[in-house]
Amino acid sequence: MSNFALNYTYKTEEKTLGFSKNTNQIRTNNKSIDIKTIEGRENKVWNYSLSVNANEFLILINTKGSCIIRHGKSTNLIPEKSILFVHGPINMELQVSRGKYQFHLLTWDAFLTMGLKNWLNNSSTEGIKILNNVFACSCISKELSSIYKTIVMLLDKNESNSRTLLLGFLHQIAVYAVIGKGKLALANIPEAIPDYMKKLLLEVKKDPSKNWCLNKGAEFVGYSSYHLSRSFRTVMKYGFPEFVDRCRIEQAINKLCEGIPIEQVASICGYCSAHVFRESLKKYTGFLPSEIRNISYC
Repeated sequence: MSNFALNYTYKTEEKTLGFSKNTNQIRTNNKSIDIKTIEGRENKVWNYSLSVNANEFLILINTKGSCIIRHGKSTNLIPEKSILFVHGPINMELQVSRGKYQFHLLTWDAFLTMGLKNWLNNSSTEGIKILNNVFACSCISKELSSIYKTIVMLLDKNESNSRTLLLGFLHQIAVYAVIGKGKLALANIPEAIPDYMKKLLLEVKKDPSKNWCLNKGAEFVGYSSYHLSRSFRTVMKYGFPEFVDRCRIEQAINKLCEGIPIEQVASICGYCSAHVFRESLKKYTGFLPSEIRNISYC
C-alpha cells in the first residue's frame, strides 16, 4: 500500500469581501488529491475562478448557499446541497451568492481513478453522450445523500485512511452526475414518493404559474387540504406552497437567461409583482434578477 500524508491548515473566519480557506492535500506516488474548503459570508455576489488541467478531475460540493457556474456560453445555477463534476481541461467562472456560503473543491489526478477515466473515454459505447466537461446533480436520493454526507464527514476528519474511501465516493458521485441521476433543481422530486403526490408535483412543474394554492393541490389529488399538507411536509420536509414557489423560480431563471425583461418574467411565472419575484429569488438563491441576467450575458 502506498504511503501518503494528509496535511491540514484550517482557519475559520467570516468577513466582508473575503473568504476563509481550508486546504488539505493527500499525496501518493507523486499524485495528489487537493482539497479546499471555501466558506464565509458576503454582502454581495463575488467571483471565484476555477481552472482544471488536462488529466484532472474536480468535484465541487456545495453545502451552503447558491452559486452560478459559467463556462463558455452555458450558465448553471448550483443550489445548496448540490454537486458539480468537471473533467479538464477547462476554465470556469464561479459566481457566489450573497450571505453565508460553503463549498468544497476536490481536485485529483485522473490516473488515481483509472476506472472512471476509462469509463468517460468509452462512454459512447454505453449509450452515454459526453457533450461537455461539466455535469451537476442534487443530493436528493437516499444513496447519493448518504455518499454526500460521508464525504463531508471525511473532509471534517483528520484520518490517514480517508484516501481510499474518498476516491471511491468521488468515483460514485462523478458517475451519478454524468448519467443524470439526481437532476439538478431547486424543486426536486424524490424517487420514493406516493404516485398521487408524484403526479401532482409533475403537474406543478409543468406550469407553476397557475394558482397552485393548497386547496387546488388537494382537489387535484382528491384528498383534503389537511391530509395533503401533512403528507407533503413529511415527504418533502417543507410545505406545498414552497414547492410551487421553487418551481416558479426555476422557470424564472430560465426566462431571465433568455433576456426577457424582469417585470415580464415575474408576470409569466405567476408573481403578483416584480418586487415579490425579486424577494423570492433572493430568498432561494441569494441572487437578484438583474444579477442573473448580468451573469448570463457576461
